[in-house]
Amino acid sequence: MALSPPPERSSRGVEFTTRSAYLDEMKALVRLALPLAGANFGQMLLGAVDTAVVGRLGAVELGAAGLGNSLFFCVSILGMGVMMGLDPLVSQAHGAKQHAEARRTLWQGVWLAFAGMIPLGIGIVALAAQLERLGIDAEAANHTRAYLGSRLWGLLPFLLFAAVRSYLQSVGRATPMFYGAVLANLINLPMSWVLVFGDAGLVRLGLPALGVPELGVAGAGYTSAFCTLLQLLVLVKAVRGLAVAEAAEGERFRRPNAPLMRRALRLGLPIGFTLLAEVGIFSLTNVAMGNLGQTALAAHQVAITLASATFMIPLGIGAAASVRVGQAVGARDEPGVRRAGLCALALGVGFMSLGALVFLTVPDSLS
Repeated sequence: MALSPPPERSSRGVEFTTRSAYLDEMKALVRLALPLAGANFGQMLLGAVDTAVVGRLGAVELGAAGLGNSLFFCVSILGMGVMMGLDPLVSQAHGAKQHAEARRTLWQGVWLAFAGMIPLGIGIVALAAQLERLGIDAEAANHTRAYLGSRLWGLLPFLLFAAVRSYLQSVGRATPMFYGAVLANLINLPMSWVLVFGDAGLVRLGLPALGVPELGVAGAGYTSAFCTLLQLLVLVKAVRGLAVAEAAEGERFRRPNAPLMRRALRLGLPIGFTLLAEVGIFSLTNVAMGNLGQTALAAHQVAITLASATFMIPLGIGAAASVRVGQAVGARDEPGVRRAGLCALALGVGFMSLGALVFLTVPDSLS
């Protein structure tokens, strides 16, 4: 008796399977993107709180803190971009079940952070020395230098944070970033208030004076540096909690690996220079606003803070997409690569369109 051929899958069944796969991918992307976006927004909130606290000192101090923050990120964003070059390497290794290789890549990011701290720090100091030549008046320039001098202590923790963050999100562990941002924000407001205003700030809160000096805008910089270190410690604790057979290879596991670092640099430097160009434009705009006066600079700082807050969610979506694509590449799942990219594109365009609609319809309420 002849066997009948197997029934062909109907086009409706294929379509249902495809829709289900895209729906599953969208859910996975959102699960990863939400805590990353929350962490990004938490980072943004740190700057917004500092702006609100420093703003009570006056328009000059507010503009100087905003300018200093922009210049700090204008330089340090290059290092952050280099660390983002770890994302595809770690996620591909994780997708291929090569967990030890993923951890080795993290260690190369640590070495790159220590190496990058020196030229980036020199760049920040050089920028601070040229503020008057860029058209910033002497009073605002001095306040900006005070902020940058204190914020500089957070440069190495920032680079290490970026490296550890890339590792954790690439292995699908995004919630520690969110928890770290929440903890930092809980500490940021009271610490910034006390360091900016000193004993006067304590008295305003109904607390006794303790001999704390008034640091002004520099106090906001020290607070930001400390909060960055705090978030780094939260992520390090999360990494140490992951079970990876690292001890078997001993110290060799942690040593600099030149080929692996070159791969990370080849991927990360273009990202870093792209981010530098984007952030640099905003920083140059801040400088231009400073030439128009302190009131214009302060108003611009408020507007750019709102725009940056809107950008935090698609930034989280983009980071999640990089992870999902890398994991699919490591698993040799070509359809999964396409699904991850298309779902991320749809989410990003949808959210930014909504943000643009809000800006167009209720600008007065936002300002």
